[in-house]
Amino acid sequence: MDALAHKTEVMRIDLPDGFNLPKWLESQGDLVVICPKHPAKPQALWPSIFSCVEAVKRALGLREPFILTPWQLYKFLKTSSERTS
Repeated sequence: MDALAHKTEVMRIDLPDGFNLPKWLESQGDLVVICPKHPAKPQALWPSIFSCVEAVKRALGLREPFILTPWQLYKFLKTSSERTS
């Protein structure tokens, strides 16, 4: 998912069966947080600046108006992930 200035591109990556993308990303030095999708409620969103964090929150169905920075989003997702595992 790439939120560009004029549009958001969502691409599907075709991977071979059995390929473990999270494990591969971690082997490349990336930090991976597996998180559940949150059901989006059909209501207006809080007014906010559309940032990379907002793009990820919308893709996940998160309605957390006070998560504004990547660090805040990471902490929230990490905590959510730990509660569901």
